[in-house]
Amino acid sequence: MSDEHVMHGPEDGPVALEDDGVGIDILEAEGLAVEPVTQWDLFSTRLRRHRLAMIATVFIIFMGILVLVAPLMQSAGWIDPPTKSLVDPNGRILRNIEPRGGSDTVFYNEFIDGAQVAIPASTTALWFGSDDLGRSVFSRVIFGGRASMTVGLVAGLLVAALGTVVGSLAGYYPGGVDQSLMRFTDLVLGLPLLPVAIVVGRILPEMAFLPS
Repeated sequence: MSDEHVMHGPEDGPVALEDDGVGIDILEAEGLAVEPVTQWDLFSTRLRRHRLAMIATVFIIFMGILVLVAPLMQSAGWIDPPTKSLVDPNGRILRNIEPRGGSDTVFYNEFIDGAQVAIPASTTALWFGSDDLGRSVFSRVIFGGRASMTVGLVAGLLVAALGTVVGSLAGYYPGGVDQSLMRFTDLVLGLPLLPVAIVVGRILPEMAFLPS
């Protein structure tokens, strides 16, 4: 396998070259700097030249940092049950719920009016405003993104590991094993994603070793 080198010219910038021996010697004799490059150098150069790819990379990095520091940036609780006026933001009880009819069971049937509870997005208390139950939309977005990116990262790592194992076996054992693995891969790629995801999501919660 031939090595790749990069040529630094006076105008065109770095150019990747195949090391055939003769061409490199000629370029060096003409005073052009030639040095070996790695696959990472080639990848980073192509990435910097692709504007949309750079924008997507910056956005993904920003989202990754955002979901990592999500607990520090949440503007309000996102898992607490919504209340109307029982407690204030400092946690002090404003109104006690008294038992009715001498029973130990308390039936509290006061509903929340969404128009009175919802907070507009312009307020500094909740950056994205609130939904009709008074919950912080910003907190729900960043925690939802945290779960989504975690699932995507874990799924990507599992797929990469499985693909490495299958590809290694297919390359090391040509013939019947190779053909069988390739046909199995074609079968998996041909399955519709959404129905399979629905079936798997329905089956997994019923397994004893998984938390409910």
